[in-house]
Amino acid sequence: MLMAIAANAQDARNATSMAALKEKTAKLGAPKIQGKEAIDAKSAPALYFGSTKMNNNFTVVDEVAKGGGPGTAPHCSSRPATNTSALRLAC
Repeated sequence: MLMAIAANAQDARNATSMAALKEKTAKLGAPKIQGKEAIDAKSAPALYFGSTKMNNNFTVVDEVAKGGGPGTAPHCSSRPATNTSALRLAC
């Protein structure tokens, strides 16, 4: 029972954080994949919202984390950033 309560609390917090990420990135502009970028000696698609490149840019994630959300989701980097699949984008 305790596990179910903890899981529900985590799900609600993740949903809140994801909503905040979507809101903040929507203000930057439309999402697009344009070109490639070297990240940790690998090639990864360059993710943009409007003219803002998100690869290795943790500003939005850090803002969401300050708001009480987990603020991290996996991306093509050793440091967590926005999760492109969660934002319904294809990498």
